Amino acid sequence: MILLKKQREIIGSYLLRKKVKKQQRTVQLKKIDDWEKVGIFFDISSKQNRTTVRELIKKLQAKGKQVQALGFIETPQTEENLISDKTIYYSTLLDFSYFFLPKKEEVVSFVSDKMDVLLVFTTQYSFAAEAVVKLSKANLKVGFSGIFDNDMDITFEISEPTPEKLVEQIERYLC
Repeated sequence: MILLKKQREIIGSYLLRKKVKKQQRTVQLKKIDDWEKVGIFFDISSKQNRTTVRELIKKLQAKGKQVQALGFIETPQTEENLISDKTIYYSTLLDFSYFFLPKKEEVVSFVSDKMDVLLVFTTQYSFAAEAVVKLSKANLKVGFSGIFDNDMDITFEISEPTPEKLVEQIERYLC
């Protein structure tokens, strides 16, 4: 349990709104073949998510895309010993400020990087995850319907929201 979580989120929400107001972002719809820089934000609590994201990263890199991924879990520590590399950075709540805004250099860099698309593979709400999605300067934000609808440019309503089905929908409709 996180101490004073609701109060911290209220203050964080105010600070996030101020940051988002200052930010300028243009929405550009591009086909998968035209993407150069791809960002992937995903929930690392599920092994299925991690496996699907790794497969997607390999597929995109084989097509010559530059891929950066940020895995997130809303706990101070991961249950498993996950090791970050040049492509994937695994983050926890310790990488965020007291008010759940990005703090660690890797997370701030991911959010401020100008990407062609940000693919969001999360079905669980978290204020820290919302901050990452809102602050991202990606030209296009794509993900599941229902979680961050106001922050996404394209959402897919899927009866059973699994990462594989989202990848399938992205490949079908953004080709």
